Amino acid sequence: DHRDLHSFPTRRSSDLPNNLVPGDNVVACKPGTVNPDRQIIIGGHFDAAANSPGADDNATGTAGTLEIARVLAQVDLPYTLVFIAFDAEESWMVGSTHYADSVAAEGADIILMINLDMIAHITNNTRANIYYGPEDAYARLWAQLAPAYSFTGVDLAGSTASDHQPFADNGYDVIFVQEDHFSTHYHQPSDSTTYLNFEYMTRMVKASLHTALATCLTPPPIRITSVLEPGDGYSQILSWRRLYFNTLDHLRVVWYQAATPWAKQWVDLPPADTGYTVTGLTDNVPYVFYVQAFDTQGRTSYALKEVYATPHSVPLP
Repeated sequence: DHRDLHSFPTRRSSDLPNNLVPGDNVVACKPGTVNPDRQIIIGGHFDAAANSPGADDNATGTAGTLEIARVLAQVDLPYTLVFIAFDAEESWMVGSTHYADSVAAEGADIILMINLDMIAHITNNTRANIYYGPEDAYARLWAQLAPAYSFTGVDLAGSTASDHQPFADNGYDVIFVQEDHFSTHYHQPSDSTTYLNFEYMTRMVKASLHTALATCLTPPPIRITSVLEPGDGYSQILSWRRLYFNTLDHLRVVWYQAATPWAKQWVDLPPADTGYTVTGLTDNVPYVFYVQAFDTQGRTSYALKEVYATPHSVPLP
């Protein structure tokens, strides 16, 4: 619905060590129809290493971002979609760092950031690498959807450097989609379309689009905003912000002793509730708490936002 430039200063050339050359992230937003304050970001960087055409690194990721934007442009979805072509990734994620830091400072509610970077090297066929931050639920979602696009295996790994990292550093959930066989023409003059597998790239983009769409169609994860200690040794008071979702059916508060995660207890609440007092706990025993939202089809968020707390009957120093 609207496009803009997110401009920033950056050092972009080793032969101009004292000059700040301006950079521009290209940002397009499609506002959500139900929860426009909640965002899913899809992006890839458009700059390339010096003396390289940058076909795989990273025209492929930029093209993938544009294609997902084209497909979803006329689809009404509950959350706002933000499509970003990042600048200056090759200068160590300068563009994505400026953007992520600025929106985090404004309190942006980003459910997921999907980063596409190098997704089409010619030797790839049926496998992909998916990196993630502290939360792996969305990486596992991508892997679960992948067989529908003729992928026989997905390697899930911890984070690595690319434009998703500044978002993870600001506390947001991320995935980084990358080819399984790393390009042998990376940062070289030979990084051209001659060495791209477009059929493989198409399936990488489709699986990433499906991941974004599936995330859009489920209630978002609920973050517990406070845990209060009554001081009785057997209860904890949980609070969270009210969730607005057009097909919300009920909430579920779940808790378990940290040492026995298989022994979960829960209670279901009306969808408009914003707090609950958990009772029947054991004094001085650590517990884990989280809240899930379920829609009328029984769907819930792929990610859980757990918090830890220990009831105490005697105040701590």
